Amino acid sequence: MIVSCSSDKTIRLWDVNSGASLKVLRGHFQGVSNAEFSSDDTIIVSSSFDTTILLWNVNSGKMIKKLGECPFPIHDVQFSPDGKYIVSSDDKTIVIWDMESGQKIHKLENYSNAVLKSKFSPDGKFVISSFRNCVIQIWNIKTKTDLKKLEGHIDTVRDLQYLPDGHTIVSCSNDMTIRLWDMKSGHEIQKLEGHSGNVSGIGISPDGRIIASASLDKTIKLWG
Repeated sequence: MIVSCSSDKTIRLWDVNSGASLKVLRGHFQGVSNAEFSSDDTIIVSSSFDTTILLWNVNSGKMIKKLGECPFPIHDVQFSPDGKYIVSSDDKTIVIWDMESGQKIHKLENYSNAVLKSKFSPDGKFVISSFRNCVIQIWNIKTKTDLKKLEGHIDTVRDLQYLPDGHTIVSCSNDMTIRLWDMKSGHEIQKLEGHSGNVSGIGISPDGRIIASASLDKTIKLWG
């Protein structure tokens, strides 16, 4: 299955082989900014500009939990690799939630720029976040401290991912580039250029050898 989300306030499940719509999940009151499967594919987490985070049962399509309360529209949400935690990003805060209890367990706040994306490292120990001010930050979940700032993009960072080995971060930006960063040093390793418009999203193949990028120039490119 594929899960998608939309500004039409819905989350949809699709059959990969037939392309048929399997389920439509309704519960948000404004556009849905992100939706993801848990690692065991039994739960979907979704975030919305209505300031809510919802959990859904994949088999039944029913909403099973609402996580806490958020004061701002939520831009992004993701499960931790072990499925026990969820990270969310909104205009001012990065929050780690306990999936079982639905409560906040860590919170970083008072950022001067909106937090657009936050992603767990493969080992679940770190989170990387992107901001409207072109900066990427790495922070330690346990100590709640910022470890490094990755600077080099000259426009808003739209998406970011870890490579499967956890040593390299990949980011894309409105500056039309994709960049690779060394997690340990924080240094830029490589800059990929080829798009003629904002690069809006990236995906990494399971073996980490291929990067897919989507752009407002109406193309999807593969990089190896």
